[in-house]
Amino acid sequence: MALELGADVVIQSSDENLRDKITKSAEAIDAIVETTASADGFNLAMSAIRKGGSLVLVGGYHKALEVNLSRIVGSEIRVTGSSCYGYSGMKRDF
Repeated sequence: MALELGADVVIQSSDENLRDKITKSAEAIDAIVETTASADGFNLAMSAIRKGGSLVLVGGYHKALEVNLSRIVGSEIRVTGSSCYGYSGMKRDF
């Protein structure tokens, strides 16, 4: 769906060479939607996003993470949380 909506590249976490694909694309990645809610996923996203890029956190983070905020500040990365999953009665929201 992301490709249909205009994304140039979509990299799924199930790709065998995930780290290689991300690091090769790191200079061009404008936006990342991080859905794993893991420290590894967050840190990988932070290392891959370009200066001035946007990182959206969708996963349900339930543990505290140790984060190097200098990458966010120094590269002017926008980090946004999104609570987009939920149920309203019997209707599922997204």
